[in-house]
Amino acid sequence: MNHTPALSVQVGGTHYKDCAIQPIQYIEANRLDFLEGCVVKRLTRHDKPTGKGRQDIEKAIHELQLLLEMRYSLPKQPLQYCDCTARTGCQRQDGRDCRSVPKAATMEHAGEMHRG
Repeated sequence: MNHTPALSVQVGGTHYKDCAIQPIQYIEANRLDFLEGCVVKRLTRHDKPTGKGRQDIEKAIHELQLLLEMRYSLPKQPLQYCDCTARTGCQRQDGRDCRSVPKAATMEHAGEMHRG
């Protein structure tokens, strides 16, 4: 029975297999963590025919932001939730209950209409 090396196979395109050094080889050789590996993969494929262009770059930026916050920020503060004056039935324009949305996501909340 012939064994096909896993590095010679790629499901869903050839955007990694065609690289001089596949992302998994770089990631493993440098012992990168999950988010770092995701960034390497997204940057490698963004401009390939099977890549996702801008979306890959935006996701890589988001993963780098997560990495900054999780590894290099001050100790995490507990999430603060909306403190608007409507105590019951308060909803943002997107339909979510204000009290379930972290305060950082509700900074402009004061100008939004409440539905109830």
